[in-house]
Amino acid sequence: MTGNSSAIVDAPPALSPGLGWGLLGVLAFSLTVPLTRIAVDGMSPLFIGVGRAVVAAALAATVLALTRQRLPRGPEWRRLVAVAAGVVLGFPLLTSYALQSVPAGHGAVVIGLLPAATAVVAVLRGGERPSARFWRFAGLGVLATVGFVTAQGGGLGGVGWADLLLLGAVVAAAVGYAEGGLLARSLGAWQTVSWALVVAVPVTAVLTVVGGGAPGPPPPPR
Repeated sequence: MTGNSSAIVDAPPALSPGLGWGLLGVLAFSLTVPLTRIAVDGMSPLFIGVGRAVVAAALAATVLALTRQRLPRGPEWRRLVAVAAGVVLGFPLLTSYALQSVPAGHGAVVIGLLPAATAVVAVLRGGERPSARFWRFAGLGVLATVGFVTAQGGGLGGVGWADLLLLGAVVAAAVGYAEGGLLARSLGAWQTVSWALVVAVPVTAVLTVVGGGAPGPPPPPR
C-alpha cells in the first residue's frame, strides 16, 4: 500500500437522486389513468380534466407565497404558458375524453410513448443528446405500443378517435415536460410546476365551472 492509496473505496450510489425522484414520480403517475377511467364513468370529462388542476393551483399558490418565491421574469412567463398548455390542460383533458371509450390498461400502454416523445422534443428544443442505447430501447417501446394499438383495433384502419386523443395527449405532455425541464434550470423544479398551475387558473377555473354544471346523474361514491 502506498501513501496515496486507501483500503476504503467510496462506492458510487446504486441509485442517483434524480433517478429515485423519477421512479417516485412514475409510481404516483401510474394512478392517473385508472382513477381517471373510474371518474369519467360518472362525471364530466371536462370537469375531471381541469378540476384537479384548480385544487392543485390553490395549493401551489399557497406554497409559493409562504416560501416567498420570486416571480417569473420576462420570457419565463411565455415558457410557463407552454408548460401549462401541455401538462395542465392538454394532457389531462385529452386523456379524460379518451378514457370514456377505452380501458385504463389500453390508455396506459399508449401513454407509454411519452418518454420517447419527451426525449425527441428535448433533443429538438434543448439540444440534449440521449445515448444510442436509450434510442434503441425507446424504439422497441414505440414498436411494441404501435403493435398493441393496431392489434387491439384489428389493424391500422381500426385505430379510433380515443387512440388519436391519447397520442395528442402524449405530444402535449412531451412538449410541456421538455419545456418545463429547461425552465426548471432557472426557475426551480417544483416552482416551475407550481407557477404553471397558477398561470392556467383563469382557464381551468372557468372550464371547471362549465364542466361541473353539465347536466347528468350525480357521480357514484367511488
